[in-house]
Amino acid sequence: MNRVIVGEQRVIWSHGEFLCSLEFGCPTVGPGLTYAQRELNKAWTWIDGGVGARTIVGTESELFLVTGADYGQMYLRRLGGSGDSNMSIPRPMTVGPAIDATHVYWGDAAEPFRGYTIRRASRTGDGTDAVPVVTSEPALGMDQLTYAAGHLWWIDAQSVVRVPIGGGTIERLPVYAGTITSIDDVIYVGTAHSNGDGTWTEEVGRFALNASYEVLAQRQTTGSLPRYIVRANGETYWSVGDGSLYHAPDGGPVSAVDVGDQAGYVFAVLPGEYLVGFNRTGFRSVPR
Repeated sequence: MNRVIVGEQRVIWSHGEFLCSLEFGCPTVGPGLTYAQRELNKAWTWIDGGVGARTIVGTESELFLVTGADYGQMYLRRLGGSGDSNMSIPRPMTVGPAIDATHVYWGDAAEPFRGYTIRRASRTGDGTDAVPVVTSEPALGMDQLTYAAGHLWWIDAQSVVRVPIGGGTIERLPVYAGTITSIDDVIYVGTAHSNGDGTWTEEVGRFALNASYEVLAQRQTTGSLPRYIVRANGETYWSVGDGSLYHAPDGGPVSAVDVGDQAGYVFAVLPGEYLVGFNRTGFRSVPR
């Protein structure tokens, strides 16, 4: 899951695919990590090679990511903050990271696709204080690990799963999703449902503190899935890779904005512009 972080001085983003399967394995080169100074029309490569930086969390001054030489040697890394540091032992298929105010969380597996252990360490340390939070059943996968409202959330085989940050029982929720993200301590998901007639209902929704699910917006499609979700101005925005951004007030009608981004993944919504088309050389600004 690629991400973009917009700070006061810099825009930082990860971009590219990292798709693994039991049949074909994993790519040798994953998503890159790039940044740009906001006042300059120039981008710099931060990480490009190995598994790259599939997702990033934090701020422009303290960034956490998972990287590594290949999918069998992936580890947690901090850039900035209390100092650059490799914070975990390289292990296969490390996922995450997720953060709260004091800790960083990640998951790793002794063998790929054979269950995960979620670990927690101080955000300001070097990772030597890491402790296990929970170990999942061997059948459970883990993707898009994130934090909200005292829980760690992730997707396993398109099911939304969560566990308290202090450990405990892993709870599988009766909601299917392809995209999950935390915004202002709330979990938002994107999914799609077949209507049985060749059409699909694309949907974005969110979870309350008690894990009840609320549908925010729906759109009839031929099979697209929300890929990246943003909240701005009391509305939910999402992309599907067809050149447009979609947005809707909670429970209201869906509107489309043509931003010409056929790759259609990460984007940012700013007061006067949309930032789209993120790649290794930069991004585009589209006036709102």
